[in-house]
Amino acid sequence: MEFKPFIGLDSNKLEQSYSEQTWEYLSRTGLRQDPTKDSLEQETKDLFGRRAIMITQRQECELFELILRFSGAKNCIEIGVFTGSSSLSIARAIGPEGKLIAIDVSEEFTNVAKKYWKQEGLENRIELVLRPAVEYLEELINQGKENSFDFAYIDADKVNYQSYYELLMRLIRPGGIIAIDNVLWFGTVADTSANDPEIAHLRGLNTAIQSDPRVKNVILPMADGINLIFKN
Repeated sequence: MEFKPFIGLDSNKLEQSYSEQTWEYLSRTGLRQDPTKDSLEQETKDLFGRRAIMITQRQECELFELILRFSGAKNCIEIGVFTGSSSLSIARAIGPEGKLIAIDVSEEFTNVAKKYWKQEGLENRIELVLRPAVEYLEELINQGKENSFDFAYIDADKVNYQSYYELLMRLIRPGGIIAIDNVLWFGTVADTSANDPEIAHLRGLNTAIQSDPRVKNVILPMADGINLIFKN
């Protein structure tokens, strides 16, 4: 997937655009080769066409893997698996003693993910849950799992992001991290005239997180925007 971040230059919201030469350079030197991810991404495109845009971009996956390795995270939750690119990176990072709970509602998409988890020998680190995420997160809370997870990644249906965030804030331990994808929604959240339900929801969520005293956060202007949240 193409990766084109923007960098704000001043208060007038000027943006810097990289040349095609720079993008080509980034594709050659900004990422290590990964034949498994190459194969997964190509199969996703072949099977699902335009829906392949839902795959987590490679740069995001690598960023999460570095964060998890650095922090020593072991217990993780992912909401929205799709074909498993981000799951692969998380499972690699947490090691054989770690566990990722991967929540989705699509058997069609996750069948592809399971194929690559097995190919990488990671299937024992991943518990796939095919259920609505709100329902399952509430069940984890009822099981006494509050403050027991190190990391969570949200990349699913946008109108439920606020519910996912609040439930995960109970499940993530102090010092843990929540990463939320697509928080810029192709730049539309900055357009005050755009008020589709998904856009309005994401805009409201970003504002709520910014003023939430329980966390520190930063929105990274990469891919489609990542809200990276540290629980105090």
